[in-house]
Amino acid sequence: MFHAWPEVRLVDTDTAEGRPAQDARSVAVARRLERISPAYRAGYSRAADGSASPRAAIKSFCLECVCYIRKEITACTAVACPLWLYRPYQDAAEDEAGE
Repeated sequence: MFHAWPEVRLVDTDTAEGRPAQDARSVAVARRLERISPAYRAGYSRAADGSASPRAAIKSFCLECVCYIRKEITACTAVACPLWLYRPYQDAAEDEAGE
């Protein structure tokens, strides 16, 4: 599944105005946080600032990819995604299948 989030360029376009590229990234992260449900903001913020574990960062990425619909992660059809084997909530899919 491909999400259609409007992206902010993370290239070094702002350096002409005297702002380093890292500021452009900070602005992009802040804009993204504004659009995220409060329930998922803390996880995204930790993943974006590098303080999350790799597992938590993957969870945040997967949630963003499926527009924060948790059930869509278990039903993910993006089998070519390099994170597909590591996506969260796989045990939940096995539990539902066994019922």
